[in-house]
Amino acid sequence: MTRRRVYLPVAPTDLAALAEAGRIERGTGYAVTANVRAELEERDAEEQEFEAFSEAATAAGELVAEPTRRVVVSVDVDAAGLREHAEEFARVDGVPAVTARDVAAFHVDEGEQHDDDQLLWFDAAELPAVIALVGPAGG
Repeated sequence: MTRRRVYLPVAPTDLAALAEAGRIERGTGYAVTANVRAELEERDAEEQEFEAFSEAATAAGELVAEPTRRVVVSVDVDAAGLREHAEEFARVDGVPAVTARDVAAFHVDEGEQHDDDQLLWFDAAELPAVIALVGPAGG
């Protein structure tokens, strides 16, 4: 099984589901796709990853209203079912249900304004701290 890094924009309710039920079911995420590689071919892999992450951060902002912090979860999932969109820069569908063991890290806005893509980094084991920061219902 080949695993692939995907960035999931999530809502606080998704974090609660991960803590309580042990899984997040989002279906859509963001990753380095053929479009990202083609458009950013002169950039290195790390910069391409950051662009995919930035797309996820923007999408996370659409899931919550200010003043709620955006959350992106970096996950490593089975690549087999992922489908890249021809028209969308970094979007992938077919993301399987994510469990705690798939989580690589959590990323959360430092403040409650969605100013940039410089989110704080939390280890996968820090889910309780992330929920405390974001709040179970987003505030």
